[in-house]
Amino acid sequence: IDNNDKQKRQAEILFRLIQEREFVPMDDIADQLTVSRGTLLKDLAACRVWLKPYDLSIESATSRGIKLRVGSTVDLTMLIYNRLFDYLQARLFSDQTLVAVVIDRLNAAKIKTSTTQIFEKVMQIVVFLKQHHYKLSGISPYYTNLMEASPLFINIIEDIEDRCHVTFTQEEYNFLAFPFNLYANKLLSSEKLKQKVE
Repeated sequence: IDNNDKQKRQAEILFRLIQEREFVPMDDIADQLTVSRGTLLKDLAACRVWLKPYDLSIESATSRGIKLRVGSTVDLTMLIYNRLFDYLQARLFSDQTLVAVVIDRLNAAKIKTSTTQIFEKVMQIVVFLKQHHYKLSGISPYYTNLMEASPLFINIIEDIEDRCHVTFTQEEYNFLAFPFNLYANKLLSSEKLKQKVE
């Protein structure tokens, strides 16, 4: 870790809290980052600012340390996507062969590059969270998966489940499909689109 890079340190703090899921003594985090307690307190203040738009917060307890409170795992996914992914990608998801295979399959199906890039990141984050025993929560009640029962997408999901030793719920499956619902593409169901518009 580059101790002089505040954002990397802050990403590292949040990553540790995401992984631990319990209270972590502040001295342990300061030692890990090799920073003073004062620097750690400033970094925690910055982390709390990062968390404001999400249903997430850092709780403190005397003599126990700090802990990440997760009100919504969808928000946790979006925090990692928006703020932490670039710093932590190599540690979030180690099977880069699978990532390459998924990208190749989506490119062969002529899915937009932007959709593929969003799915690639979301897939890695959701698998990481599942492997750390997070359950998906916080999906908007207004979200509807407008995709067909696409053999391509179903096969990709099955490959991810097999290689990563996870099983997605229907809610998680629908959430993983959201990148394909952002832009027009051939995986969307014209019937579902029509019903949603009406």
